[in-house]
Amino acid sequence: MTNNTLKNKIVCRFSSCCIGDLFIQVGLAFIFLYAGIAILTDPFSWIGYIPSFFEDIGLGLSRETLLKMHGVFDIILGLWILSGFWRMYAGIIAGITLVFITGFSGIESLVVTFRNIGLACMALSYAASNRYCKHKNDIKKEKQVGV
Repeated sequence: MTNNTLKNKIVCRFSSCCIGDLFIQVGLAFIFLYAGIAILTDPFSWIGYIPSFFEDIGLGLSRETLLKMHGVFDIILGLWILSGFWRMYAGIIAGITLVFITGFSGIESLVVTFRNIGLACMALSYAASNRYCKHKNDIKKEKQVGV
């Protein structure tokens, strides 16, 4: 990696288009990390968000077990988003997760629904963002040319 490429990467990370991506990335990761940790440390406050029909569908898992599995999933997803690795896939999975949470919580629970719709849009924005960042394209061109 040349000095110029390193400089461009640093400039890119702190340019206006990339700073917005960084805020989305950290904010989205925080949401999943906080929820996952809170679920595992205080499951009784979160058990009400797991619909009781999950016990009836024949998985053989209690709501408590499903909640703990979801907490671990949230932590893994939050760390994945924070890493920035394969961001498009992490963002899509985060968006789908939030859509499912919204669907299972029901429209009558507007306290949760309005927030989750916005967060799902944030996750999909994260998935789509920075794919065509001008600075990242400049870095790719430099690598191809060998500058």
